Amino acid sequence: MKDCELCGLQRLTAWHYADDIIVICDCLTCEVPMLVFRRHGDIPLAEEHHARQKLIELYGKRLVKMRTQARKVKDHRHWHLLLEDE
Repeated sequence: MKDCELCGLQRLTAWHYADDIIVICDCLTCEVPMLVFRRHGDIPLAEEHHARQKLIELYGKRLVKMRTQARKVKDHRHWHLLLEDE
């Protein structure tokens, strides 16, 4: 959508991973890694599975918790990630 800040995601913070389905970048507001789906609206199960597999591949047991409930941008799926320090 034209007015959605996550649909028009710009590189304002560090990007850790990107492909055709997801981007993992630092959240501009809370400065934790955030997984953003490139698709606006409902996410097909295959894309959600891809995202979860990528998180396991990239972070493994360092991924302590995910906040999937949107606070600010409510109509574009994204997850905030809590990682354990190395």
